[in-house]
Amino acid sequence: MSNVVAESQTILLVGQQNLQNSVIINYLTNEQQITAQLCSQAEAVKRISTDKSSLFLLDARDIRPEQAVRFLNELYQRNSSTSVAFINVLSDSKFEKLIDHPTIAGIFYAHQPQSQVYKGINALLTGDIWIPRKLLKQYLQQTRTAYRTAEDSSKLLTKRELQILKLTATGATNSQIADKLNVSMHTVKTHMYNLFKKIGASNRVQAINWANDNLDSVVIDRSNAA
Repeated sequence: MSNVVAESQTILLVGQQNLQNSVIINYLTNEQQITAQLCSQAEAVKRISTDKSSLFLLDARDIRPEQAVRFLNELYQRNSSTSVAFINVLSDSKFEKLIDHPTIAGIFYAHQPQSQVYKGINALLTGDIWIPRKLLKQYLQQTRTAYRTAEDSSKLLTKRELQILKLTATGATNSQIADKLNVSMHTVKTHMYNLFKKIGASNRVQAINWANDNLDSVVIDRSNAA
């Protein structure tokens, strides 16, 4: 990587201070002449509004999948062009299912050689993606099987389901949605289950992506406004 390119790159590694993260920071800084820093989740969210970071590396050892979704949503809301890659991901973990989040550009497994991680990071900095082929294949199969158009009758949403979908798209939790709509958590979960089936989503990230693509053209089922 040339110095001209490297000077414009900034990487924030979101995780704890440990030997592996220090090695990555040192490699990027000394070998690639890239500005790379270790920071916490709170610092990353704060800095995204002021810094023009090229890439966030999120250490999967230091965050639970559900926390990662909230963190990614917050980054995306502050800067929709944000690029994030998970490092130290375990095979068959819930992190693999997050590849459809609009911020995710790469996934690196805990068992991968460090040289492969460095190669992938350099690819991400050029605007490429670094998703394991196995995951891409699974994602394409699932997406193509579950594909529906917004006008399909299976996607007729009730007024309440539409409200919950819109709130979900803002990153609100089930508890926050229940408080906002003055309903029980059980009611929210029931509506979530029903609307997920209608739009072909298997998790909140897919529902958010669907909402971003289709909310303007969604058909509301007014025969059941509950």
